[in-house]
Amino acid sequence: MPAAPDGPNARKEMILEAASEIVAERGFARTTVRDIGKRIGMLSGSLYHYFDSKEAIADEMLNRFWVKILKEYKAVVSAGAGPRETLRQLVLTAHRAIADHPAEIQLLNSDWRELAEFKTFTEIRRSSTKVSEIWVQAMRAGVEAGDFRDDVDLSITYRTIMGSIQSLNSWFDPEGPLSREKVAETQATLFVDALAARRT
Repeated sequence: MPAAPDGPNARKEMILEAASEIVAERGFARTTVRDIGKRIGMLSGSLYHYFDSKEAIADEMLNRFWVKILKEYKAVVSAGAGPRETLRQLVLTAHRAIADHPAEIQLLNSDWRELAEFKTFTEIRRSSTKVSEIWVQAMRAGVEAGDFRDDVDLSITYRTIMGSIQSLNSWFDPEGPLSREKVAETQATLFVDALAARRT
């Protein structure tokens, strides 16, 4: 049982780390403040000095996730690569996010109804919309450049790609023959080639 670190910020970070671990293991609905406190050797009542509810902990987790991922997606687009490479890098960035943030992905995939009860749900949905806009605009630039086909709905394309990537945690076997990096590269190739304009 780890000792509580010194300083309110350090203790807050410890709470968030424990919450992330437990949510990734059990899901949001089956995670309690008591579980989080027990994981770090802190009485559940003490946690309320840092977060006023379990929902507030999850909200902090998601806000940090969105800030980070939005920054990374914007950096990919700002790099100025061609449409095919930009889409490829967006796919790879999304894969890294899935690998690095299993708890946040669990919240977004399996606990969406619970999230809808959050006071800040509007902001959560707004951040999700910003992400989709970045992807769709990047693909639209490819259509306008003649690199991507113009006969598919780009919003549906985005949801199809993201749904496939986000399902990784449900089937990927880290002990299997393929690494996460190989899976990511394979999917990136498939998605980019599927969207490529047909040459006559």
